[in-house]
Amino acid sequence: MITNRVPVGVRPFIALLCAAGAAALLAAPAAAQGGRGTVGNMRVGDDSGQTIWEQPAPAGEKVFRAPAGIKSFKVYYEYDGSSTKRAVIKLIAPQGVFLDQKEQELSQAGTFSSDFSFDQPLADQEYLVNAYVDVEGAESLADGFTLYVGDAAPITPAHVTEATVAAPSMSNEQANAPAPPPISDPGGSPSMLLLVGSGIGVIALLAIVVWAGMSALKQR
Repeated sequence: MITNRVPVGVRPFIALLCAAGAAALLAAPAAAQGGRGTVGNMRVGDDSGQTIWEQPAPAGEKVFRAPAGIKSFKVYYEYDGSSTKRAVIKLIAPQGVFLDQKEQELSQAGTFSSDFSFDQPLADQEYLVNAYVDVEGAESLADGFTLYVGDAAPITPAHVTEATVAAPSMSNEQANAPAPPPISDPGGSPSMLLLVGSGIGVIALLAIVVWAGMSALKQR
């Protein structure tokens, strides 16, 4: 008579399969989260770390206004990762001009700061202060805020001068040539590769359990 009971010899394999599957599912998100450390909570502060110059701003934006004639200020930010990562804090003037940048190696979670100082006072205008972190070898914007100096007003599109660049002429053959196909990424992100590897491991263990179960049933 065939019963629905699991053979005694197969039970250890099923327990091993369950443990391995649970470990794989728990380890994959944890590993992905561990490599995703980034910079946030950027602000201007005094030497004690107290936030200064903050202004009311729309949701999702941060605005600070410094007094006219400043030659220095300090930027504070938080890092929430545990792996070593390079952070770059950039001060950007209108028209996308990079005035200065500060780099720092971050190896543990905590509060960090970068000092900006200049020989001449900053002009009364709008600036961007952005933080970038390395993501797979490229700089990725992590956080930032707008800094106004003195009586500077927000820059509107009417105040932005567009530079017109003449494009090189093309022959008829070049103009009618089909566009090249998009380049796909042959690899995957570390978290995706880990999930795929975990799934393959679980499938292999399942195959072992099924084989052991069939062998045990044949011996009965």
